[in-house]
Amino acid sequence: CADISRHMRSSLLLAAAAVSSPCLAFYLPGVAVQEYEQGAIIPLKVDRLSSAHTHIGYDYYKYPFCQPEGGAKNAAENLGEHLAGSRVKSTPYVLQMRTN
Repeated sequence: CADISRHMRSSLLLAAAAVSSPCLAFYLPGVAVQEYEQGAIIPLKVDRLSSAHTHIGYDYYKYPFCQPEGGAKNAAENLGEHLAGSRVKSTPYVLQMRTN
C-alpha cells in the first residue's frame, strides 16, 4: 500500500511538473497538433496508472481522485488509443492557456 501511495505521489508530481514547466513546444507522436489562444480552456485528461514494479496498469479512478460531476467519461480521441488499450478519461480540472 505504501508503494502505491509513493507511486501515486510521484506520478502526480511528475504530471504537475510537466504541466507547469515553461516550454515553447513539444510533440507527442500520434497526437494531432492543436493551437490554443490565450485564456482558452484546455481539457485535462488522465490515462491509467502504471507501476515500476509490475506491468499491470490501474484505472486512474480506482483510487480516490476527484471525479467530474456525473462521473468520468471516456475521452479517447482516436482509434489508436482504443487499439493500444488506453483508458483515457475526463477530469474535473480546468486549465487555461497562458493564465495563472
